[in-house]
Amino acid sequence: MKLYFGFGANRDPEMITAITGKKPIFGFPAILKNFELVYQSMNQIPKVAQKILKQNWANDFVSYAIKPNQNQEVCGTIWFLTNKQRAAISLWELNGLWSYKTTSMAEINFFKIKIPVKVETEIIHSQEHLPVSGKNYKTFIVPKNKILETAILVRNLPVPGVIV
Repeated sequence: MKLYFGFGANRDPEMITAITGKKPIFGFPAILKNFELVYQSMNQIPKVAQKILKQNWANDFVSYAIKPNQNQEVCGTIWFLTNKQRAAISLWELNGLWSYKTTSMAEINFFKIKIPVKVETEIIHSQEHLPVSGKNYKTFIVPKNKILETAILVRNLPVPGVIV
């Protein structure tokens, strides 16, 4: 089992299901401290990832990402996932091409008691981006039906995670 911090669309259970093919076991709201939520347009995403994304998205594609920042925090969902579900998310997030897996501490609020929890998530490093409030933001920055359909399409390709 893995504890995964989902932000943006990945804080929604339908998105996790579309990416992995299975409903998440359990999820609860959490805050990831010392990270900031950012917005990237297609031209701010690394070229190798753009090439893959352009197979399913137009040039007006946008996405959330997070990056380290000691003075910020991001609201999201901690998901209990199987190793296979977590691997599917890594493929979807283009780990190594656009984002990178990291481990950090998130915080859940359980009956007004703040509990730190070690989680995995994806970050970007020094790519171009625009800052967004990590506390109060829209879950889906692109049309929900389009991203869910795309995740299902990618998941069902003959070679998982490879877009043809």
